[in-house]
Amino acid sequence: MTYIDYMNQFWRLAAYESFAASEVALYAFLVNECNKFHWKMPFSCPTFHVCNRLRMSKQTLVTAEKKTDKFYQWNNSLSTVQIFAT
Repeated sequence: MTYIDYMNQFWRLAAYESFAASEVALYAFLVNECNKFHWKMPFSCPTFHVCNRLRMSKQTLVTAEKKTDKFYQWNNSLSTVQIFAT
């Protein structure tokens, strides 16, 4: 799948399930990061980097990650994305 395929798939799901702005931002950020690194999985990203880039608190990130984790599990390619605490 391509970058745009992942985003289109997400927006199709969002038509049926509501996502907070932080959840949309997290998903878009991680898809962009995966694309930037040519989809080499597994892919990890430090918590502070995500929080800094998205200008969100660690707690907001944790909450967003829990909700979007269900989507990542549904989407096998992105299920290997890991955000780790630093």
